[in-house]
Amino acid sequence: MITLIGKRLAKPGQEFIHYGVSNSRECMGCKLRKVCDNLEVGRRYVVKSSMNKPHEECKIHDEGVMLVEVEPAEIQLLLPPELVVEGAIITFMRPDCTKTLCEKGHLCFPDGIRDGDRCEVLKVLNTNVECALGSKVALASVRVRGRA
Repeated sequence: MITLIGKRLAKPGQEFIHYGVSNSRECMGCKLRKVCDNLEVGRRYVVKSSMNKPHEECKIHDEGVMLVEVEPAEIQLLLPPELVVEGAIITFMRPDCTKTLCEKGHLCFPDGIRDGDRCEVLKVLNTNVECALGSKVALASVRVRGRA
């Protein structure tokens, strides 16, 4: 996917969450708005490459924006062990958990992924993790592939 992001983020390997384009007057009248706002809001992306095509006239980003190629980023999360098989396509569902603020909560409720997302399991990182409730879970790296 090709998009525009702030020049400071336009480095290969840089991850970011797309929060959408501002509804400010500056963005509303911008001729580049459609290219800046072509990613899905709330998703985590990684910059694959920079096109070295800066646009200095952005009124939101102090150094302007850069044309880049992005893809959905890998997301590390905890899953039931039976779902964690490299190459498997799974449907992500957040756990029914009362301890959302535990030290591993960011892995059970990661940013950039939603209930019902179809994900490819890229890597199994640890199959023997204990959650705050005492359950055994597995740590994996996944990439969102779409909605179920």
